[in-house]
Amino acid sequence: MTRFTVNDRPVQYRMDPDTPLLWALRDASNLTGTKYGCGTGDCGACTVDIDGEAVRSCQLSIANAEGRFVTTIEALSPDRGHPLQQAFAADNVSQCGYCVPGVIMAASVLLRRNSNPTDEQIDAAITNICRCGIYPRLIEAIQRALILGNGHKRIALHQFRHHHRIVRLAVLVIVQILRQHDGNMAQLVRRCFGGAKKMNPENVQVLSKLFLK
Repeated sequence: MTRFTVNDRPVQYRMDPDTPLLWALRDASNLTGTKYGCGTGDCGACTVDIDGEAVRSCQLSIANAEGRFVTTIEALSPDRGHPLQQAFAADNVSQCGYCVPGVIMAASVLLRRNSNPTDEQIDAAITNICRCGIYPRLIEAIQRALILGNGHKRIALHQFRHHHRIVRLAVLVIVQILRQHDGNMAQLVRRCFGGAKKMNPENVQVLSKLFLK
């Protein structure tokens, strides 16, 4: 039986000591915010805070967590009011969102250690992999979280509404353009990327497929 602290609560797991911490958290404690990604420690979806370190929980056995303090995304803020969580929402960082809990946990460890990291330091500390490509927005969100500071200052609701209005407007514009081209994505791609004479027909087809995915 292994004993340690998870989200400020003492826990005892009646599991094989070699069980990865990830599965103890998800299956025994129902803390499903910690995600399974690659299982090899590369993607970072399973990142948790252990004694102030960002740790890939799929690579640490519960035996090696004995006596340590583990914090998961669920305990970062009881009301999701942590500056990082607010900043990620305000900047629309998430796409599929699967990797975001691990990214936020890694970022929270960074900001606890460094109150004013440079872009290079952020890149070095956040080694999580995102298949959706959130990296530019990620840095902006971390910078926004720095501005919010240690106090859980709320981002005004009108900011969220502003983002939503922009998204709705963008969708309406795209739909209108498609109507003008009779739904022909190839024509739209040609128009957006410099005209028919400048583009190889094969490239037009490739870009069209990417837009339609």
